[in-house]
Amino acid sequence: MTSLKETIADLKAKADAATPGLRSSYENIVETDRDIIADCHTESDANFIAAANPAIILQLINAIETLTEALESIASLHHADHELKSYWDGLTHAQCSEVNSRDTIVARSTLAKVFGEEK
Repeated sequence: MTSLKETIADLKAKADAATPGLRSSYENIVETDRDIIADCHTESDANFIAAANPAIILQLINAIETLTEALESIASLHHADHELKSYWDGLTHAQCSEVNSRDTIVARSTLAKVFGEEK
């Protein structure tokens, strides 16, 4: 069974190698500005293939990678904090809130980066 990480790497390589540009669909046909690239059984299949163009696939993969990095960053911060159990035991409520605020800042800045919005 292929891991999700391997599937994403394979999909990224295929998107990088595919003909760039937008696709459009008309009935069961998918086309670029130069060629017909698929003749599908259903209009729904054609619409999906047209929507899943290489640029969109790469954008989605970039979002997955960015969010994964942020989660790993938060997890490593918590791991380091938890290794110092006495550190946690000695924290006041205000200090715990500061740790949570740090994680919130990392999460919000990552969401802003991925979705292009201010949080």
